Amino acid sequence: MQAASAMLVGPGGTVGPGGPPPGPRRPLPAGERQKRGGHTMRRRLATLAAATALLAGGLGLTGPTTASAASSVGWCDGAKRISYGGSDFLVQPYHKATGSRNCTLGSGASGAAVTALQSALKHCNEQSSLVVDGEFGPATQRALTNAQRLRGAAADGVYGPETRTKLRWGVHQHSGGIRTCVTYN
Repeated sequence: MQAASAMLVGPGGTVGPGGPPPGPRRPLPAGERQKRGGHTMRRRLATLAAATALLAGGLGLTGPTTASAASSVGWCDGAKRISYGGSDFLVQPYHKATGSRNCTLGSGASGAAVTALQSALKHCNEQSSLVVDGEFGPATQRALTNAQRLRGAAADGVYGPETRTKLRWGVHQHSGGIRTCVTYN
């Protein structure tokens, strides 16, 4: 039985005593530091990650960080029917993956969640000129900011948990139409 010899990798990928003689460079195992031009690969990756995060934040790609969105679970990506006595129901934006209504909507969003918000703004929050088209553009942002002011929420043009609890929502009848408007947590 032969004793196993230890292979030591030194700077520049050289192999020390107990291993084969230096030859062509081989990749280092994962997790080992590899020097290139005076910087470690990890440092370069960390720098790249930091630069990417700064760029994304500067472009607004990381999502809103306003008071309205502070306790949000993520972007609203659906519309949830909530039973409201008998066959009546409310429709509010929600986050499909978690089922939570504590989600965020902002400029550029689209779909059923935006349609639910626009409907509430138009029919229950004095924004009657708003077109319900499922696109969160400048008109929706203005209407939301106006409704936030009207209802006492932070007027930032971003829909989040605080705004959800302050807005009025349409109570839809099973037979169609909105019967009344209510606040709903």
